[in-house]
Amino acid sequence: NASKYYEIPNFAWNDQKWKNKASKQSLYARPMNIYEVNASSWRLYPDGNPFSYAKMAEELVPYVKEMGYTHVELMPITEYPFSGSWGYYRDELTWKSPEMLIGLLINTVSRGGNLIMNVGPTGRGNFDDRANKALAVYEKWMKYNAPSIYGCTEAEGFEEPRDCRLTMSEDGKRLYVHLMAYPFGRLYIKGLRDKIKNARFLHDGSELLFVERKGYSEAPYYDGMAEEDGWVFITLPVVKPDVIIPVIEINLK
Repeated sequence: NASKYYEIPNFAWNDQKWKNKASKQSLYARPMNIYEVNASSWRLYPDGNPFSYAKMAEELVPYVKEMGYTHVELMPITEYPFSGSWGYYRDELTWKSPEMLIGLLINTVSRGGNLIMNVGPTGRGNFDDRANKALAVYEKWMKYNAPSIYGCTEAEGFEEPRDCRLTMSEDGKRLYVHLMAYPFGRLYIKGLRDKIKNARFLHDGSELLFVERKGYSEAPYYDGMAEEDGWVFITLPVVKPDVIIPVIEINLK
């Protein structure tokens, strides 16, 4: 198949009413437009190496949103780089770690995308044990952390803390902080002073204490804090919880 695209600068579009209506609809009430892609053949570094999952999410999601797609489907998600098959490949040795699998999901949603996970069956019509293990990673993590993914999208207007990804519930009442690299003892978040009702970990529901700081003098462990930036810090356990990527749920006022 092939297509040609033309610029029509003098054409007056009359679809603003439809665009306004579409922006107010639930994601689950809209048609799906799926962009199917193989991770290692979509875009490469100049030296020919494929992008990491984190790098790919940073560039792929904005691209598919611009092109009008609603979902990304990776073919296949657990067996990239491409090794001669769009599905099951017996001799594949580059199965991804649990951290990479969950990280791809979080990165995609935090940039306003939706991810479809795809694995290929064997010649007998069954899933390889390695594929089942990969899918089990999602099942275990999503058991308690699903609220930070389903019905969520990019947290516009909020600045991501260092080594974190943010998602926001569709109603704008809950902000989710994904700790991609676990901080030591406390997490600083900009712009949330006087906006937080409470905070908790999703994996066990335990409450997290937070302190609203006015400026640098009251929080000497963070350089460059300004009072007008509305800094808040959340106290965390020193030892990382036994979960691949912990998630903090913040209920907003």
